[in-house]
Amino acid sequence: MADDASLLIASAREQAWATPLDKFNVGDVSHFTSDTWGPWFERLRQ
Repeated sequence: MADDASLLIASAREQAWATPLDKFNVGDVSHFTSDTWGPWFERLRQ
């Protein structure tokens, strides 16, 4: 069973890849306060 942090990251990854790039905001504070910034920057690197 996945822990809460893994589920949060998986959800953030889904959201990052579903968000159109013109709506992208990697500076959104919520990405950093929830420690889910990784998937957003991962998408930008791709």
